[in-house]
Amino acid sequence: MSAVLLETHPRLRLNPFAFPSDTTLRFILLFVFVVAADIRRWHGVAVVGFDLGRKLDECLGGTPLVGAALSDLAKMQGCYGLLLPYEMAAIGAGLLLLAAVTGAIYWYYPVWEVRRLRLTPLDPAEAPELFATLEELCNIAGLRRPPEFLWNPVSSGHLALAFGRPRVYRVGFTGALAVLHNESPASFRVVMLHELAHIRNGDVEKAYLALALWWGFLVAAMLPYLVVAASKQMDTADAVVLVVETSIVTGIVLLTRNAVLRARELYADARSLAWGRDEAAFTRVLSGLRPIQGLRRLLSPHPDPARRGRLLEDTDEMFRVGLWDAFGAGAAASLIAITFAFVAGIGFLQARLESAGLLFALVVVPIAIVVPLVAGAASIATWRTTFLALMRGRSSGYVVQTAGSLAAGVVLCGPAFYGAIFLQAAMGGVGRQYVDQIAVAWSSLLMVALGLVALLIVVLAGALILFLKWVEAGATSWLSVAFHTPSPRAPCAIGILISCVLALAWFSVGPVVFGSAWFALHEEGKSSALSAMWYVLLASDIFPLNFIVWVSLIGFWAFPLGAGLWRPRARTHSGWPFLGTAPRTDPSLEPPLRLLRALLIGAAGGLAAGVSLPWLRLPLPLGALHDVGYPETTGAAVLLSMTLTCMVIQGVIAALVVLAIPKLPIPHAMFAAFVAGCILTAGEVLRLPARGALMATILDKVIFGGTLVALAAALATWVLRLPAHALLARLPRKRAITE
Repeated sequence: MSAVLLETHPRLRLNPFAFPSDTTLRFILLFVFVVAADIRRWHGVAVVGFDLGRKLDECLGGTPLVGAALSDLAKMQGCYGLLLPYEMAAIGAGLLLLAAVTGAIYWYYPVWEVRRLRLTPLDPAEAPELFATLEELCNIAGLRRPPEFLWNPVSSGHLALAFGRPRVYRVGFTGALAVLHNESPASFRVVMLHELAHIRNGDVEKAYLALALWWGFLVAAMLPYLVVAASKQMDTADAVVLVVETSIVTGIVLLTRNAVLRARELYADARSLAWGRDEAAFTRVLSGLRPIQGLRRLLSPHPDPARRGRLLEDTDEMFRVGLWDAFGAGAAASLIAITFAFVAGIGFLQARLESAGLLFALVVVPIAIVVPLVAGAASIATWRTTFLALMRGRSSGYVVQTAGSLAAGVVLCGPAFYGAIFLQAAMGGVGRQYVDQIAVAWSSLLMVALGLVALLIVVLAGALILFLKWVEAGATSWLSVAFHTPSPRAPCAIGILISCVLALAWFSVGPVVFGSAWFALHEEGKSSALSAMWYVLLASDIFPLNFIVWVSLIGFWAFPLGAGLWRPRARTHSGWPFLGTAPRTDPSLEPPLRLLRALLIGAAGGLAAGVSLPWLRLPLPLGALHDVGYPETTGAAVLLSMTLTCMVIQGVIAALVVLAIPKLPIPHAMFAAFVAGCILTAGEVLRLPARGALMATILDKVIFGGTLVALAAALATWVLRLPAHALLARLPRKRAITE
């Protein structure tokens, strides 16, 4: 379908405004990172200014902080508690100062722009034709409240600028641009429509808040930190680490700010081209801009004119994911998580030693803040790339690239942060006495560290690929349906929300569950695979983990497959996928769903296995009852055997569904396994006495345990099926060539 569409309508451009913009995503990331960086800077101010490091070292008697936490936690809390008022006061003052400076700069920016450009209000009586054109352009832009127009009639530069505050927007321009209104009206319209597009897109506030955050960070965070650090005597190691750390943090803020500004320019170009597609005038305006090449593309707040010119052909580039953008998002998220973990650690040091809830919060809360942010950004990017793939008739190849870049940013930024501390100590800075005690050779230590980093990147990238593949499956299902609706925003918003919940469960709560199970196994001296799985299932019964588990379990297959239940009233497209002219033909997209087939396989398999449970029971290995903590009785053996059998049956059913359904096989397989698990639970309960007491226990074990087995079986079958399908796809080609 899509290939034919491109051949028939080669100049059709896709609509980037159907999905949340890059401008918003990058601004949110910039805001959170600046807050985290401000906390770190003012923590440094407190440590250096109040000499907290030396005071803490004296209180602990020279014992390292980590060593004190392991050997005498109460003493460590007492010593650190004496210093916390200074540290918390410094961090609080830093955040208030950041808010005050950023707010003042943002509020003063419109006044400064008026004074910098020497702008005065445009009098309609002084230039009636010019004012009439501006009113016409405001009507084309669909602005409910036209902005105030200001100009500098004696300025010779070609400049136009949209600025202001919410509900008080202004557009300033120079006299040379006003002359252009008479000499080249088409070029004047292109420039002014671009500025009005900034107002229509709602990015004026984001742009000037991004600029205010940048200057606020320099003035309220970086400057005080550098002044305090420079006032103390530093050796070479401290100076090197100070310069490197300051450069990295400041560079991330600057690059993220520039990314916000570049994104808004592209969206303004796309919007203005949709209003008045004068290709010759747009090209003429871009030809007057200076090319931006090399590293200047990262440092410039404006995109390269050649990139902007490609919007005349299509807007496909606005749907693709930049590898450096994904890497930067992962790096910023890693630093944000480290900062919030530090803040949570401060709370832990003030809490009671027996506060298990706070220990849980110390591990989960920092990740829970960052994971939805990254998951939401990655999900929006995946929705856009999936939409592009559907409309252009090709498969999306950005999942693996995005996952790899995100994982590399997250993993590499953490070791870089802690590696700077270690490097400072190794070069003779703070903590050098502890580094000198390391007996391992530096080369061996470096090789182990690099190997661990590589392993973490591979593991995290694999988990992110699975997650983004699920997002892609949901986007494929719902976009195929939403093509016939007025807008895809509702399913997109719901999908992003569910993806954030699932990511929170997989990447935050999941590691805690598996870590707790491993700790319990270590304490009891058990090491079998059955005992490990059983302890994970036991942990999933605890509130609120059980609620998160059930929501994740059902949401995994319910959202992608829910599109099959939606029946739009009209079968003609609404035109939202296209920016400007829509095609006369209807490129109908059918949801790649086979709900009935998956339901029948799951129900039939569950019923057949449920009836045959007395004869299908798996033989238990030696020590199985001891591994799961069951008594050595016949009834316990029957219960465990039936439960394990139900799990294996769900894995078999999931593998069959993957073979039977070619598109979106994993969600279909999980749905069929869930249906079979419910039937098998009922069959197992009917076979055992004390049915009411065992129902809840069996349900959690069979459904959740069967989900783990089914997911492993479905993934293994899907991976094994890929080369077979690739081989079968090539056979007809070879036969045709030989003929």
